[in-house]
Amino acid sequence: MTETEGTDGKLKKIDISCVFGYRPLQQYLVGMPEGRMQCLPLAWDTEARRWFHLYPKEPIPHTDVQHWTGRLQNWNYTCADRHSTNLQKNYDPKTDENHTSWSEIDVRNCKSTNYRIP
Repeated sequence: MTETEGTDGKLKKIDISCVFGYRPLQQYLVGMPEGRMQCLPLAWDTEARRWFHLYPKEPIPHTDVQHWTGRLQNWNYTCADRHSTNLQKNYDPKTDENHTSWSEIDVRNCKSTNYRIP
C-alpha cells in the first residue's frame, strides 16, 4: 500500500497490485477500474537499496496524461507487450475496458484486485 495523488489530485491510500521486475529495478502497478493496470512513478533500486522518482524534475498534475493514472502510464497499453508472452490486449473501445490476458509475465507478488488475471 502507498499514499499518493489519485485521479482527483488528492492524496489517498492505494493498494499495490503487482511488483513488476526483480533486479535491479522493481516498479509497482495499481489495478484500476475497467481492468487497467497503472504504473506508479516510483521504483525501488534493489542494488542501491533506495527509492527513486522516475520523473524527479517534472511536476505532473493529475490532469496530465503522463500522471500515473493517465493513459500514458497504462501498463496494458504501453508495457505489457514487451514484458509478457502470448499477450492478448482484448481492449473494448465501446466500454473502455481492458480484458488483458497472457500466458507468462514478469510480475512478482500479483494479487487480483480490480484487474483481470487469467
